[in-house]
Amino acid sequence: MLFSVPALSLPATSASECDPNLPSNAGRSSVVRPCIIPGEGPSETVGQRPDNLVSYGLDIDDDGYTANYVSTGSTMLVYGMDPGPDCNDSDADIYPDAFEIYDGKVNDCANIGKGTEPDFLGRARVRSGFLHMSALAADGTVRSWGSNLSGRLGNRSAGVASDPALFNNPDLSPETPRVSPTPLVAETEPFVPLTNIITVESGDTFTMALKDDGTVWTWGDNYSGQLGIGHRYGYSDLARQVVNSDGAPLEGIITISMGWNHALALDRDGRVWAWGENGTGQLGLGDIEDRSSAVPVSALSAEQIISISASGGLHSTALTADGRVYVWGHGGFGQLGLGEPSCEHPYDHRYPCPYPLPVQVQVLSNIVSVENGAWFTLAIDSTGHVWGWGNSAAGQTGDGVTRSAGNYSVLTPVQSPYLENIVAVSAGRHYALAIDRDGKAYSWGRNHLGQLGDGTTTLNRIPKAVLALDGKRIKDISAGVHSVVAFDNTGVIYTWGLNDVSQLGRDTSPLHYSNVPTPIKNQPQM
Repeated sequence: MLFSVPALSLPATSASECDPNLPSNAGRSSVVRPCIIPGEGPSETVGQRPDNLVSYGLDIDDDGYTANYVSTGSTMLVYGMDPGPDCNDSDADIYPDAFEIYDGKVNDCANIGKGTEPDFLGRARVRSGFLHMSALAADGTVRSWGSNLSGRLGNRSAGVASDPALFNNPDLSPETPRVSPTPLVAETEPFVPLTNIITVESGDTFTMALKDDGTVWTWGDNYSGQLGIGHRYGYSDLARQVVNSDGAPLEGIITISMGWNHALALDRDGRVWAWGENGTGQLGLGDIEDRSSAVPVSALSAEQIISISASGGLHSTALTADGRVYVWGHGGFGQLGLGEPSCEHPYDHRYPCPYPLPVQVQVLSNIVSVENGAWFTLAIDSTGHVWGWGNSAAGQTGDGVTRSAGNYSVLTPVQSPYLENIVAVSAGRHYALAIDRDGKAYSWGRNHLGQLGDGTTTLNRIPKAVLALDGKRIKDISAGVHSVVAFDNTGVIYTWGLNDVSQLGRDTSPLHYSNVPTPIKNQPQM
C-alpha cells in the first residue's frame, strides 16, 4: 500500500484540545471535542486527534451511526464509532479509500482487499491533464508521461520518444515537442527524485504535488505565475517549492487542486490559498490580477472549509464542513450555479466574465464533494446523488436532457436521475466521470475522441457504466481535457481518449485516440 499512518504526523492530544470523557459521537459544534481513544494499529499514533479533524459526530448516510471526518480533498478519513467487528457501518464506505477507527482500535474489516494497512487518506493517485498524465507511485514519487512541453513531466531526461539523441539534453527549448510514453520520475534536481508525496495533480500546463510535510511542489509552465514560486515567467522542468507572498515556503497544507493556470491549497487551519492566473477572478481575491505566490483567500476566513476544487478551467469551488458550496471565477455559462450567467459573451475573451469573490450556491445543501469541469460543475450530496450545473451542450450536467442551441446553460443545480451511490466524480472539458460505492465507473458527455471509453465516438447525455471496466473495482478516476486515467484496486492504471502525444502511456497510433480503457504499457508500482 501507499503509506503507513505515521506519515500523518498526528499531533499529540491535550486537555485543551479534547476531553477523553466525551463520547466519540459528540456534536461537531462542541466547543470541547472528544478525544479518540488511542488503541492498537499500524502506529502508536493511531487514535490521536489530528489537527485537520473537521466534522464531529456526522452521520453521513443516516444509518444511526456517527463518525468524525478528516478533510483530504476528494475523500475523507473516517474516525468514529462502528457498531462492532461486523463492520456493517457504511459511513466509512462513503469514501472508498477511507479507513475507520471504532472503539479505539483500527477496524481491520475496512481494509479487506486493500492489504494490511490503509491507503494514505484516500489521496489522489492518478490525474489526467491536457497533454500528460501523472500517478502517485507506492514509493511516494510522482510518475508522469506524455508531453514534456515546458517541463510538465518534471524530468529533464524526457526527449522525443523516437529520437534517443535528444534524451538527457537540458538545453532543449520549452517549444521543442518532448514526449515520453514511459512514466518518468519527477525530480528536484537531475537524478534527485521528489519523494514523500501524498497526492498529485496534473493540469493543462503544469503539475503539482503535496508532500507529507505539508509543503507544495510544482513544475511546468509559469507564464501566469501558476508555479507559485515568486515570479511569473519561463518554465521549470524540475520541481520547485511553492512560496507565500513573503517568500517563505507554503506549509501546513492538507490538500491541493489546480485549474488551467491557477491553483488552490487548503491548510490544516481551514485557510484557502490561491495563486496563478486570475483573469476571471478564479483566485477569489476580489480582483483580476495574477499572483505568482500563494495568497490567502480572506473572503472564506470565517468558514470551516474542508475541500477545494480548481479543476477544469477558470472557476473555483470550496466545500464547508456543514455541506455548503462556495463558488467564484468565470460564470458565463452558469457554472457558478447562481441562477444567471456573469456576462453576456462567455466565449469572447475580451469579456472575462469575472466573479472575483466567493459566493454561496443557495440551492445546495448536504454536499460531500464538489468538482469543476471546463464550463460546468458537479457535486455529490450525502445520499450519493449527483448534481450538475453550467454548460450542458453535450449533456455534461448528467440529467439526460437535450437542450436547444443557444440554451445550453443550466443556471441552477439539477439532479441526475441516472446516478446513485456515487462516491467520486471527475469533470473534463465537455464530459464527466463517476465512481459508485462498488467501484463501478460511469461516463457521459462529449465523446469525439473516445473519452467516454464505451468503444464509440458517439455523444451520450445519459450516464452509463463503462462496460470495458466491468468487474474492476475502480479506486480513482480523472477526466483530463480529452483523456482519462483510472486506477483499480489491483494497482493497474487504465487510460483512454486522446493520445496525440502518448499521454495514454503508449505510442501514438494513426487515429491518435483510443475509445476503450487499456492498461498503460509500463505500469509503475502503485
